[in-house]
Amino acid sequence: MRRHRRAAVIVAAALFMGACGTRVEERQAAPVQSVGSRPAVTEGPGPASAEIGAGTATSSIAPAAEPTGTAERPSSGGGTPAPPAGRPSGSVPGRSTVGNSSPGQPSAQHAVTPSPEGGEAADPRSAAFPDAPVGGSAGTAKSPVTIGTVLPRSGPIGQAAGPGLEALQVWSRMVNERGGVNGHQVNLIVGDDGGDPARHRSIVQEFVERRSVIAFVQNFESLGGEGSVAYLTAKRIPVVGSIMGSQYFYEHPTYFPQGSSGDMFFKAYAASIAQQAKAEGKQRIGILACAEVADCKTGADLTDKFAKEFGLQVSYRADASLVAPDYTAQCLNARNAGVEILLPIFTPDGASRIAASCVRQAYHPIYGLTTQTFGPLQVTDPNMQGSIIFSPVFTWVAEPATPAVTEFNQAMARYLPGTSIKGVHAVGWTSAKLFERGAARLAEPPTAESLLQGLWAITDDDLGGLTQPLTFNPDRPAAQVACWFTSTIKGNKLTAVGGGRRSCR
Repeated sequence: MRRHRRAAVIVAAALFMGACGTRVEERQAAPVQSVGSRPAVTEGPGPASAEIGAGTATSSIAPAAEPTGTAERPSSGGGTPAPPAGRPSGSVPGRSTVGNSSPGQPSAQHAVTPSPEGGEAADPRSAAFPDAPVGGSAGTAKSPVTIGTVLPRSGPIGQAAGPGLEALQVWSRMVNERGGVNGHQVNLIVGDDGGDPARHRSIVQEFVERRSVIAFVQNFESLGGEGSVAYLTAKRIPVVGSIMGSQYFYEHPTYFPQGSSGDMFFKAYAASIAQQAKAEGKQRIGILACAEVADCKTGADLTDKFAKEFGLQVSYRADASLVAPDYTAQCLNARNAGVEILLPIFTPDGASRIAASCVRQAYHPIYGLTTQTFGPLQVTDPNMQGSIIFSPVFTWVAEPATPAVTEFNQAMARYLPGTSIKGVHAVGWTSAKLFERGAARLAEPPTAESLLQGLWAITDDDLGGLTQPLTFNPDRPAAQVACWFTSTIKGNKLTAVGGGRRSCR
């Protein structure tokens, strides 16, 4: 069990590191219920987020303003009709309000991003998705389906979790405008576990037993999720997608990984680097892991092991501080060891500082990164040109884009305009699309059991090219498979290798 948690913590550490020095802008894109014992206001522009705790009230966060001319908006799924388009209840124009989480505390406000359509489409389908089916007509509406997501909502880990939640919100808004999943409007509620397994377990139980959640989607549970595994398995509640660091997703039949997770994550990482290294005639790699996080060593061990399996020569391994101002010694040692590709298990800004130190020593290795530790600023960093970026799910810069990737890019542009897309956005979106596929024949009223049957019916389905071919069998854990997508930074541009082609081992 300890080994299983280690894989999760390593990915959490990578995401923690990815958040350091990188500001995450948060915008609400879909109706979300969020309750808590005290308000947790996120710094910078964007919404406040309230934590969830037992015995607290529920509040709704309004979505972006609807196009004018739309006669009626669907309910958010919580049993209370949504406020009129463009004017959330109890708020001033252009603002929406997060309700007080306890008496006597002021509410927090956040700006609402207006819809770019400006009121052109009266049809509930988005103009960006003209082929989307419309839900049942008036009088035949089905019950809403309530899903939950539990994650840390504060601190650097909370910032790292933000893009996955944003993608889930974007998907929820989009699918509700299309008529829902099999006619069921999606009601998304969010819980803040603070990274505490006991709190995670408590929130999960409250969601299931008091809030009628039938599934958890894109839980960022790398620190707290293990505490709820026994409960959710016993209750047969599906858990669909994650941050992809948890090995237990391969050990329980009600857990559905959206791509290579746990140990397979690091196997796919090593395979992605090896594939590109061989294409460029390289073989000798070095691994530089952070010294502050003990489990960085475990990540380095797994990467070392799998890299050798794929024919790479690990010529150098070392630890270094995340906050060191200079990495001259490590660069010189890697250069003297003949390292051609350096894998920094580090922060994006740390990787950039490593590259700068190496350049000062006239040393120019290729850098191998994961999508979680890739930072947008690296694209225009002259020292990071040629870097290899591994992702366990699709790359959004694939050319030509498949319809599934186009859908993602259009949805993000519509509901989160101006956002710099990060790898965790793609991770969260893939979880949402896996849930959508499993819910295609969701019963009325929705139940966890009918969703399980839908998920277990998925066979050799890559969700339109968003991930590896997924197959789930009734009451059996998912098979472990390592698949990957690779991008590179060249010419100040992030480019998908092979047009975004997937590889598997």
